[in-house]
Amino acid sequence: MSEMKKIKNLKEFSTSADRFEGANLLCPGCAHSIIVREVLNATDVQKVKDAGGSIIVSPNTDVGVIEQSISLGMVPMPGFQTATEALTAIKAGATYLKLFPAN
Repeated sequence: MSEMKKIKNLKEFSTSADRFEGANLLCPGCAHSIIVREVLNATDVQKVKDAGGSIIVSPNTDVGVIEQSISLGMVPMPGFQTATEALTAIKAGATYLKLFPAN
């Protein structure tokens, strides 16, 4: 793993090339590194797992992402906006949900 780097702008970092490295600090006092990525497909779930991540946050309710996360021992946190999306996520195995839009 590379040397720890402090993240200055989370939004910019989420699209940077090293977002999967896991050697980035959100704050100087943070005990753990952070991997930033909006997970949009099951392939990205594996990339986050390989980088040392354990929580998968996605902006939508993708059953494949939820199932892949669970199969790899990770915690999926899919986004939802409707009751149907929330129930689909729960049926797929998600126990934590992210309501959109949420500020």
